Amino acid sequence: IEPASQTALEMFRATVSQHRDCALVHYFDRSISAGQIDAMSDSLAVALQQHGTEPGDRIAMYLQNVPQVVITVLAAWKCGAVVVPCNPMLRERELVKILTDSGARVLICQDDLYAEVAHAAIASTAVQHTITTSALDFLPDDAAMPRVLAGSSRMHHDTTIKLSEVLAQHAGQT
Repeated sequence: IEPASQTALEMFRATVSQHRDCALVHYFDRSISAGQIDAMSDSLAVALQQHGTEPGDRIAMYLQNVPQVVITVLAAWKCGAVVVPCNPMLRERELVKILTDSGARVLICQDDLYAEVAHAAIASTAVQHTITTSALDFLPDDAAMPRVLAGSSRMHHDTTIKLSEVLAQHAGQT
């Protein structure tokens, strides 16, 4: 069998060229199109490169099952970087081990995981930049709060970069 694409990024780009407006990710009551995911991952890739990410660098991803996972993976691939998935169930000791062993210089994580675990963990690692995001970021503005996210709130951390700001700042850049 001869694959139509040589890489997963090529496969994604073919999907975007053929189905730009089709839903690629569904998150509660919101659908995000392939074109929107492509644009957001471009924005994140530009920001990562501006912060020194080079081909072969490791980008750690400490996220729950949220749309930001797809955006992060694609952005890393667009930079030629390697994704280091970190299970969101990890606690400080395990996170330090993975970040240290991988040599990750960038960490993309949920703001609550940063507050609870990652903030303390990164001090002894090579992580230079942390980008945080919220499980609430892709909920429709008019939607009722899903029960599973009840009690969640967006957190701001002075020592991190907010993904929502990165996406807004670099919109349209590739």
